[in-house]
Amino acid sequence: MAGAAENLEPVRSIDDLMLQDVHAREQRLVHEYDIPKVLSDECGYRVVGVVSLSADEELMATRRAAGDQVRLAFELAKEALRFVDDQKVSTADGTVDRIWIKPDFSKVRTLVVTAYNETNQPTQESTQAFLKSRRVRAG
Repeated sequence: MAGAAENLEPVRSIDDLMLQDVHAREQRLVHEYDIPKVLSDECGYRVVGVVSLSADEELMATRRAAGDQVRLAFELAKEALRFVDDQKVSTADGTVDRIWIKPDFSKVRTLVVTAYNETNQPTQESTQAFLKSRRVRAG
Protein backbone atom coordinates (compact mmCIF):
# COMPACT_ATOMS: atom_id res chain seq x y z
CA MET A 1 0.00 0.00 0.00
CA ALA A 2 1.36 3.37 -0.97
CA GLY A 3 0.38 6.64 0.59
CA ALA A 4 0.63 8.55 3.84
CA ALA A 5 1.85 5.52 5.80
CA GLU A 6 5.14 5.65 3.90
CA ASN A 7 5.80 9.10 5.39
CA LEU A 8 5.57 7.96 9.02
CA GLU A 9 8.74 8.50 11.00
CA PRO A 10 9.83 5.82 13.46
CA VAL A 11 9.07 6.55 17.10
CA ARG A 12 12.27 6.99 19.07
CA SER A 13 10.64 7.05 22.49
CA ILE A 14 7.26 7.32 24.17
CA ASP A 15 8.14 10.91 25.06
CA ASP A 16 8.61 11.74 21.36
CA LEU A 17 5.27 10.17 20.58
CA MET A 18 3.53 12.16 23.33
CA LEU A 19 5.10 15.40 22.11
CA GLN A 20 3.95 14.67 18.55
CA ASP A 21 0.41 14.09 19.85
CA VAL A 22 0.38 17.32 21.87
CA HIS A 23 1.68 19.27 18.87
CA ALA A 24 -0.94 17.75 16.57
CA ARG A 25 -3.72 18.64 19.01
CA GLU A 26 -2.52 22.24 19.24
CA GLN A 27 -2.42 22.59 15.44
CA ARG A 28 -5.80 21.06 14.55
CA LEU A 29 -8.59 23.06 13.04
CA VAL A 30 -11.51 24.35 15.06
CA HIS A 31 -14.85 24.16 13.24
CA GLU A 32 -16.93 27.11 14.44
CA TYR A 33 -20.71 27.10 14.29
CA ASP A 34 -23.01 30.05 14.94
CA ILE A 35 -25.83 29.21 17.32
CA PRO A 36 -29.13 30.29 15.73
CA LYS A 37 -30.38 33.55 17.25
CA VAL A 38 -33.52 32.04 18.78
CA LEU A 39 -31.37 29.52 20.67
CA SER A 40 -28.64 32.03 21.38
CA ASP A 41 -31.21 34.27 23.08
CA GLU A 42 -32.26 31.31 25.26
CA CYS A 43 -28.81 30.10 26.33
CA GLY A 44 -26.74 33.29 26.14
CA TYR A 45 -24.04 31.84 23.87
CA ARG A 46 -23.36 32.74 20.21
CA VAL A 47 -20.70 30.35 18.85
CA VAL A 48 -19.41 26.85 19.54
CA GLY A 49 -16.11 25.40 18.32
CA VAL A 50 -15.67 21.68 17.64
CA VAL A 51 -12.45 19.79 16.81
CA SER A 52 -11.65 16.43 15.28
CA LEU A 53 -10.74 14.01 18.03
CA SER A 54 -7.55 12.04 18.43
CA ALA A 55 -7.80 8.29 19.02
CA ASP A 56 -6.99 8.81 22.71
CA GLU A 57 -9.74 11.40 23.08
CA GLU A 58 -12.23 9.02 21.47
CA LEU A 59 -11.18 6.32 23.94
CA MET A 60 -11.64 8.68 26.90
CA ALA A 61 -15.15 9.53 25.74
CA THR A 62 -15.92 5.84 25.16
CA ARG A 63 -14.78 4.96 28.68
CA ARG A 64 -16.99 7.69 30.17
CA ALA A 65 -19.96 6.29 28.22
CA ALA A 66 -19.45 2.92 29.96
CA GLY A 67 -21.13 0.89 27.22
CA ASP A 68 -24.18 3.14 26.84
CA GLN A 69 -24.44 3.90 23.10
CA VAL A 70 -26.72 6.91 23.54
CA ARG A 71 -24.40 8.40 26.12
CA LEU A 72 -21.44 7.71 23.79
CA ALA A 73 -22.81 10.13 21.19
CA PHE A 74 -22.98 12.87 23.83
CA GLU A 75 -19.58 12.06 25.34
CA LEU A 76 -17.88 12.20 21.93
CA ALA A 77 -19.55 15.53 21.15
CA LYS A 78 -18.68 16.89 24.59
CA GLU A 79 -15.04 15.84 24.11
CA ALA A 80 -14.95 17.59 20.72
CA LEU A 81 -16.45 20.84 22.08
CA ARG A 82 -13.47 23.13 22.72
CA PHE A 83 -14.83 26.66 22.53
CA VAL A 84 -18.04 28.35 23.60
CA ASP A 85 -17.95 31.93 22.40
CA ASP A 86 -14.35 32.97 23.12
CA GLN A 87 -14.01 30.71 26.17
CA LYS A 88 -11.83 27.59 25.89
CA VAL A 89 -13.61 24.58 27.42
CA SER A 90 -12.41 21.07 28.21
CA THR A 91 -13.54 17.83 29.78
CA ALA A 92 -10.18 17.73 31.59
CA ASP A 93 -10.95 20.69 33.86
CA GLY A 94 -14.75 20.40 33.94
CA THR A 95 -15.44 23.62 32.04
CA VAL A 96 -17.39 21.74 29.35
CA ASP A 97 -19.60 20.11 31.99
CA ARG A 98 -20.48 23.44 33.62
CA ILE A 99 -21.98 24.59 30.30
CA TRP A 100 -23.19 21.17 29.05
CA ILE A 101 -25.49 20.51 32.04
CA LYS A 102 -27.31 23.86 31.92
CA PRO A 103 -30.99 23.35 31.06
CA ASP A 104 -30.96 26.31 28.65
CA PHE A 105 -28.11 24.61 26.71
CA SER A 106 -30.16 21.48 25.92
CA LYS A 107 -31.05 22.40 22.33
CA VAL A 108 -27.50 23.52 21.67
CA ARG A 109 -26.24 20.16 23.00
CA THR A 110 -28.18 18.48 20.19
CA LEU A 111 -26.57 20.86 17.67
CA VAL A 112 -23.11 20.07 19.07
CA VAL A 113 -23.76 16.33 18.60
CA THR A 114 -24.73 17.08 14.99
CA ALA A 115 -21.59 19.21 14.52
CA TYR A 116 -19.43 16.41 15.98
CA ASN A 117 -20.94 13.94 13.52
CA GLU A 118 -20.41 16.29 10.59
CA THR A 119 -16.74 16.94 11.41
CA ASN A 120 -15.72 13.50 12.70
CA GLN A 121 -17.74 10.94 10.75
CA PRO A 122 -17.39 10.01 7.08
CA THR A 123 -20.28 10.79 4.78
CA GLN A 124 -22.56 7.96 3.76
CA GLU A 125 -21.09 8.15 0.26
CA SER A 126 -17.54 7.77 1.60
CA THR A 127 -18.56 4.85 3.76
CA GLN A 128 -20.23 3.11 0.82
CA ALA A 129 -17.23 3.71 -1.45
CA PHE A 130 -14.92 2.33 1.24
CA LEU A 131 -16.99 -0.81 1.71
CA LYS A 132 -17.33 -1.36 -2.03
CA SER A 133 -13.54 -1.15 -2.44
CA ARG A 134 -12.96 -4.36 -0.52
CA ARG A 135 -10.53 -6.83 -2.05
CA VAL A 136 -9.47 -10.21 -0.68
CA ARG A 137 -5.92 -11.55 -0.85
CA ALA A 138 -3.91 -14.21 0.89
CA GLY A 139 -1.40 -13.33 3.57
